Amino acid sequence: MITRSSVVFAVVTLLAAVAAISESAPAVAQSVDPEQRTLSLSATGSVNVRPDTAHITVGVVSEAENARSAMDDNNAAMAKVIEALKEKDIASKDIQTTNFSVHPRYQHFDDGKPSVISGYRVVNSIRITVREIGRLGEVLDKVVSFGSNQIGGISFSVSEPEALMDKARVQAIETARERAELYAKAAGTSVGEVLKIEEVTMDGGPEPRFRAMAAKAEGDVPIEAGETEIKVRVRVVWALTDQG
Repeated sequence: MITRSSVVFAVVTLLAAVAAISESAPAVAQSVDPEQRTLSLSATGSVNVRPDTAHITVGVVSEAENARSAMDDNNAAMAKVIEALKEKDIASKDIQTTNFSVHPRYQHFDDGKPSVISGYRVVNSIRITVREIGRLGEVLDKVVSFGSNQIGGISFSVSEPEALMDKARVQAIETARERAELYAKAAGTSVGEVLKIEEVTMDGGPEPRFRAMAAKAEGDVPIEAGETEIKVRVRVVWALTDQG
């Protein structure tokens, strides 16, 4: 049977336990003052560099009255192209098939007759990575000489961009700091501690700025590799303090 004295004892015991927990619990960190004065700025750092790697897409297009003949002709031509690339010391890992297709060709009539299949077209495309920019012209000349009759886009890149990006990051922070000090001085305050740093994602990637690069051997395809501008954009938030 529950008596009044037993209830009182239980309540006293519970309150004592709660008090003990409260005394042993760590203090809660104070929130940042919402009225704290801050300065937020974005800045961009950039490094210009000559690209050292090229990516090109080449292909072989073959047509014949039947699909088998078109494919046989295409296979033979592409095999010669790949063999020629390997003779130019293009590694197997730098040759990748990107497209292979077989499509019928149609003959259309003006008198309303239905179209009929007149032959077949086979397309085989490969993506080549050239790690010596100076050899790009001769590589292009070689693939065309050995049967490639389709060349797509050419793009350039830097094989190890991270170190260059670090230089751009440092430059971006330095630029942001200079601007922050300028703004703070004009406003009659001083730049305090850094509260936040964010690297802002930039759309579009590196921006190419072109300049001529002459082909080294007579007869090679003339290529302009240009320069690649590697950019990094950061956003920095500072606390502002009174000038002292």
